[in-house]
Amino acid sequence: MNVGQYRALLNELELKKAEVVQVHDQYAFGYAKEVLAQARDAVQREIDALLNLELMPVPTVVNISTAISSLELVVGNTEQLVIIATYTDGSMRDVSAGFKAVATFRDADEGGYNNIGFITNVDASGYKLPISATIKVVKTAQGWSVYSKERLGLSLIKTENENEYSFVNIDGEEIGLTFTTNGNEEKGDNWIIDVDVRETGTIYETSDESVVAVDLNGKVFAVGEGEAKITITNNGSTIVIPVTVTVA
Repeated sequence: MNVGQYRALLNELELKKAEVVQVHDQYAFGYAKEVLAQARDAVQREIDALLNLELMPVPTVVNISTAISSLELVVGNTEQLVIIATYTDGSMRDVSAGFKAVATFRDADEGGYNNIGFITNVDASGYKLPISATIKVVKTAQGWSVYSKERLGLSLIKTENENEYSFVNIDGEEIGLTFTTNGNEEKGDNWIIDVDVRETGTIYETSDESVVAVDLNGKVFAVGEGEAKITITNNGSTIVIPVTVTVA
């Protein structure tokens, strides 16, 4: 439970108690008054339990590390950096990407599920867009129609895996988001896929873009001959990697 949920629940219980107390004090009598008193006491016990709840702090990054101390690249080559963060709770996570995406899906029609087919899986592990998105997919006689709230200009292509489809942009490039069905979908079946992008806090910078470039996910591109440095930061922890680029 986060702080926002804690406050919302506490507020809900306080309102419930106030309503019970008001009815108890102003309108109830006899047996009804006893029942309301019991209800008031029960709500108060819930409030007391909530107030005594020990909230666990959200873990934050203590430091980041990488196995690469320096890079020697040839113009045109690339290298993927792997950045591992150690958190205050002792856990270690890969924070190489500047953001992580989590995808969920739901029926696009209000009032309950009425599709013939089923989505069995949505995979956003390779999601490349730095923004959250709400995407609607509709099964048609010709294939699939795709609509996005953010007007991303997406369409779908079939992958080599059974009943798996991949979203591509207007240039036909895959965006790293796929979904799999049970193969029973029919015309009119529709779903909404919500992609929630969350920042990991990792930021990459290069000292000389004419020598080396680095994208949001830590992929390094050797651009031109020379020397430069890549600086990686996350929550105050910093790594500096010297880079030497030569011509083959």
